[in-house]
Amino acid sequence: MGYALNQLQRHEEAELYCRQAIQINAERHNAFKNLGVALEELGQNEEAALQYAQATVLRPTDTRAFDHLERLMDAHSGLPESVANIRAQLLDLLHDRGMTRVTAAEAKATAAVYAQLGSVLEYVRSNGQLPDTIDSVNASTILRTVVENRGADINLTPDEQLVYSAMIKEGRMHGGIAQLSDATNPIWHSFKRS
Repeated sequence: MGYALNQLQRHEEAELYCRQAIQINAERHNAFKNLGVALEELGQNEEAALQYAQATVLRPTDTRAFDHLERLMDAHSGLPESVANIRAQLLDLLHDRGMTRVTAAEAKATAAVYAQLGSVLEYVRSNGQLPDTIDSVNASTILRTVVENRGADINLTPDEQLVYSAMIKEGRMHGGIAQLSDATNPIWHSFKRS
């Protein structure tokens, strides 16, 4: 309900519903995230940051609240140092959970490399998804060639777009599960530890 009220620009009501939802169940990360959205729209930026942080702590794999926090911090440079400290602690938490950031350009470059690994492209064409494992022995050489010939932020060929779409659909990149947002925003990627 809080989400819907925020979408309708009824932020005062959204705040009330989110607070009620949290009283009923304090484990509902979306209630904290939507409360943050309402408070941010009401100009209560420091408290909004705290709500985004709580949502991130409750569900680190859903990075939308953290993304809201970062946008809030970018838009309001006058927030207290404590908010920056919270952000740093959340980055540590996300890293401890095996999540790191890659840019959309890095994800596109990864798709370009995967498309040149014939077995990956053929598997995606046949099955509509990435294979469970990817033999990436030549990946660093292919990546170097792609970047040298096409630059760091590449336009994808149709084959590369097919692989990229599979990556987004599945939320996976080499080495683990990825939380992918749209191509213009940073992408959260989970990695396997050795």
